[in-house]
This record gives sequence, C-alpha cells and structure tokens, in this order.
Amino acid sequence: MQEKGKNNPVRLPGWPQALTLVLSILVLGMVLLTSFNVVARYVFQRVWIPLQELVVYWHATVFMLGAILTWLGNRHVRVDIFQQAFPARGKQKVETFGRWFLLLPFMIFMAVISFDYVYQAWLRQEGSAETGGLGGVYLIKSLLLLVPVLFILLLVRQSWQSRHRPTPGKGG
Repeated sequence: MQEKGKNNPVRLPGWPQALTLVLSILVLGMVLLTSFNVVARYVFQRVWIPLQELVVYWHATVFMLGAILTWLGNRHVRVDIFQQAFPARGKQKVETFGRWFLLLPFMIFMAVISFDYVYQAWLRQEGSAETGGLGGVYLIKSLLLLVPVLFILLLVRQSWQSRHRPTPGKGG
C-alpha cells in the first residue's frame, strides 16, 4: 500500500472522482477554446464573445468546485509554522480548530453575504452584459452559494464520521 505523500495522488471515490473528471474536461476545454479564440482573433480577425465568456464561466466553475476537491483530498494550503512540530494528536486538534473556527465561519459568511446577490440574479435570470453574450450568469453566480453549502455539509459529514469511527483497541 502506498503512503500518502506529495507524489502519490489521493484517491477520492464516488462523486468527488466524477467531479474531478468533469473539472479535468473543463480545463482541457478551456485550453482548447482559449487557443481557438487567440487564433480566431489574431489570424482571422474574428471575435466570438460567447466562446470567450464560456472560458470565463468554466474557469469560475473549476476554481470554485476545485476548492472542494482540494480540501477533500487534503491538499489545501496550510501555514503550519507551529503544527509541524506537534505530535499526531496535536495536529488533529489544529485541524479540528481550523475547520470549526476558520472554515465554517468563513463559509457561513460567504453564503450570507452572497445570498441576496445570487437571489437577485435568479430573479432577473441574469445574462451577459455583452451584446451576443451567453445567458445563464445566474447559474455561475449560484456557485457562490453552492460551494459554502457543500463545504458545510462535508464538514458536518466528516465530523460525524470521525466521531462514529471505531477507536483501535476498544473492541471496534
């Protein structure tokens, strides 16, 4: 069995694996669309606003949902000046503190502050401000609510699982 490390990817079964595949396809699509847009603009002097906006929409999607995958895969950035010297139990306490007193309040703040913004976008069925641009801006703005809700649900699920996991040496 391989150890988790910098060179060994963390396997995320189920929906995170499917989301990883979708986001990977979006990244490839962004590269191809951006290349096409550059060639179209500088070689053929043609600009397609919907294709340019599609790249931006996909980028927002990859960035927002990629944050969840990064956290689930335990690949998020930490400032562990003090934590690196802690024993495993101390590191776990720091992780728990970070989740409940840093991540959770930030996600609640993000959801509360974004709610009216997203709600208004849905009411107007907001589309692009550009002539000929794509509609559905309200869908992208919905990520501002979806991401914090998913983080909160995952945090609660993770806490539930860790509390109900059998402790070694206690008959479980």
